[in-house]
Amino acid sequence: MHREIPAARVILHCHSAYGTALASLEETTLLPIDNNTARFWGRVGYNLEFNLNSDSASEGAHLTQAMGDNTVLVMRNHGFTVTRATLADPFEDLYFFEKAAQTQMLAFSSGKPLAVLSDDIAKATAEGWKSYRGMAQTHFNSLKSAL
Repeated sequence: MHREIPAARVILHCHSAYGTALASLEETTLLPIDNNTARFWGRVGYNLEFNLNSDSASEGAHLTQAMGDNTVLVMRNHGFTVTRATLADPFEDLYFFEKAAQTQMLAFSSGKPLAVLSDDIAKATAEGWKSYRGMAQTHFNSLKSAL
């Protein structure tokens, strides 16, 4: 994936509880149902083909194609991957995508219909988050100091 996406200097992948639960649903789409889930509107790709062995050049090309121009990739029955140019930015996405997946999975667990934001509202919300991008390094530094 590094070879296929030169701008992705950092690629983080995890099998977190809520991200993996979302990836294990038949419909894996992260829905814009709140401020945090909407921050990822238009930034998530989906790989719907499970492949345990993701360490070959051909699988890297496949994952890159599934990711497209997005910075987050949900991998069916597996987990999710985030890419960015710095370490703080993908860590920020990893952190908040897990929170977004948690929100959606908890909302699903109610058994009630979800109140999904319109595309216009979701897009405007995602755009609004861009002005906070510089905060990723501050957030990352804070978490490192806590460790």
